[in-house]
Amino acid sequence: IHPHNRLSPARHAIHGTSKTPISIGRRRQQCMVRFLTASRYHRRMPRLSIIVPIYNVESYVGQCLESIRNQTFQDWECLLFSDGSKDGSINIMRSFAAEDDRFKIIEKQNEGYGTTCNRGIDRARGEWISIVEPDDFFDPHM
Repeated sequence: IHPHNRLSPARHAIHGTSKTPISIGRRRQQCMVRFLTASRYHRRMPRLSIIVPIYNVESYVGQCLESIRNQTFQDWECLLFSDGSKDGSINIMRSFAAEDDRFKIIEKQNEGYGTTCNRGIDRARGEWISIVEPDDFFDPHM
């Protein structure tokens, strides 16, 4: 194969999620890469994913979630895992999720702390991941 007939890394782009290389011109490639980067990553992907495994912590979880919501850094998602709680924790989680769409509730059966954290890591979309204990709270400028 003549070297000019092969697709070089500078002359192909990934189209959507199919990962099929397509040949396009350099200027169009730059525009497409900027568009894909802006639409796929910056608009939908938060910088930080916060995972909160919750199991029967009704008396603490409100203060924890309030401290997360009051952070000065705003580009985050918070994955609230109800690990089969039997107390009123789920109602507190629902009230935060109703007020702020960055809070996402995932209800599941009790599987333990480690499995819950691993599920959170699998579902996290952020560039950075933090696991927060539901009985912790934070200074607004952390």
